[in-house]
Amino acid sequence: MKMKKIFLTSAVALALLSSCNNDYDGQDIAGTKLAVSASIDQVNTRLSDSGSEWTEGDAIGVSDNLSNPNLNIKYVAGSAMGDFTSTTGIYILGNEEVTYTAYYPYAGNEGASAGELQFKIVDESGKYAVDFMYATGTATRNNPKVAFVFKHQMSKVSLNITDSNAPATKAETPVSYTLQGVIIDGTFNTGTGEITPGSTKGNVKVDAVLGTASSIILPPVAAGNAAEPIQLVIE
Repeated sequence: MKMKKIFLTSAVALALLSSCNNDYDGQDIAGTKLAVSASIDQVNTRLSDSGSEWTEGDAIGVSDNLSNPNLNIKYVAGSAMGDFTSTTGIYILGNEEVTYTAYYPYAGNEGASAGELQFKIVDESGKYAVDFMYATGTATRNNPKVAFVFKHQMSKVSLNITDSNAPATKAETPVSYTLQGVIIDGTFNTGTGEITPGSTKGNVKVDAVLGTASSIILPPVAAGNAAEPIQLVIE
């Protein structure tokens, strides 16, 4: 009698296992880890270096649009080639395509949106606001590689001041210029990439070399929103 009872219990267990295997759809698998790569739009170059490459250690914030979202997960560039890694990581759990947003530079803490970042260009210093960038991309569990193409959200003003009377062999001559009446503050929305110019106007001085291009980054302002013209003073 005891042997028969054990036999029946085993049969029930086997039936349950068989049923589970037949109906299993794989949805309780932990997921596939998101692989992140990123490039910078070639139309513009970063002011902080000589090209569109990343600097090792650059950090971006990545989020998704899911109902239980991964917010502001930090990914760090391992090289200038745009390969990014994260100590936390994001895992794709479902079978649907997921849209991701990313912004630069990273701010805040993982798990909470960085929201809007306020910035201000320092008056009369030649310094500039951070070159904010933004990108979107998609990935699936079967193809977990998201390739972001970052676009600059600020405006870069480049000037090359020359002296037509100076001989071509003349040594490099320092020159400085000041942009007067420019907007020097604003906010950057890390969720949408939108730059909202502020209302503070000031002067920004740039030290350059005669005959060599120099640049400064400013918040973009629509042509019709400038109540007063911007003046250029060359010293």
